[in-house]
Amino acid sequence: MLGIDDSPLFAHPPVDGLTYVQQADRLTAGNWLGVGEPPFWQPPLYPHLLGMQWQIFGDQLFHALRYLQIVVGSLACALIWVVERRTISNPLASALAAIAGAV
Repeated sequence: MLGIDDSPLFAHPPVDGLTYVQQADRLTAGNWLGVGEPPFWQPPLYPHLLGMQWQIFGDQLFHALRYLQIVVGSLACALIWVVERRTISNPLASALAAIAGAV
């Protein structure tokens, strides 16, 4: 995962990632409620999460963000497996669903 540091897009995200980082930057400047800002055109929870991580991790934001996404993605795969296991009761189908979620 640390090999991604060499990518020019690692600390300079394009398109949607850039707008999320810009919103998070404005939020961490002290405007947590978005007073005077235009309405969010993307869901506002992610920029708030980014802003909180920025406050905690500072310059290591992009590393912390990648690790958080790894954890959340892994939990999503585990949740898929649990739901499939309880609804279908077929271990193979549950495993395949979790693998499909990972891909």
